[in-house]
Amino acid sequence: MYHAELFSYFVQKCLYGSIIIYKLLVGIIERLNLFEATFINVATGEEVHEVDFFLVGQYLTMQYFPIVGLGILLSGMSLVLGFFVLFHLYITSRGMTTNEFFKWRDVRKLYRSQKPIDRPRTFPLNMYDNG
Repeated sequence: MYHAELFSYFVQKCLYGSIIIYKLLVGIIERLNLFEATFINVATGEEVHEVDFFLVGQYLTMQYFPIVGLGILLSGMSLVLGFFVLFHLYITSRGMTTNEFFKWRDVRKLYRSQKPIDRPRTFPLNMYDNG
C-alpha cells in the first residue's frame, strides 16, 4: 500500500501545481484586462475587438509559454497518475495483482467467445477473490 500512498502524494502535488498555475494565469488575464483589450491581426493588420477564450489562450501561450506548458504538463500528469492510483486501489481491493487482473480479463474474453454448448455452466472464479 506504500506505493499507492506515494502515487497519491504525487497526484496531489501535480494537482496543486495545476491549480496554482491556473490562478496565476487568471491573475495575468485580470491584471492585463485581456478580455477588454484590442488585438491586431498580423496577417491583415485589422484590429480585433471581439476577444474570446481562444484568442486570450493564444496570447497567453505565446507570451507565457513556460507557464502554460507547465500547467498543461501538470494537468496531464495529474489525470494519468490519478487513474493509475484508482486502478491499483481497485485491483488491490479485489485482492489481485496487475498481472492477475489482465490474465483474468483474457480468460473472461475467451469464455465469452465460446458457444453456449461448449462452455461449462459455471464461470471459474478467482481463488483470491474473497469479496
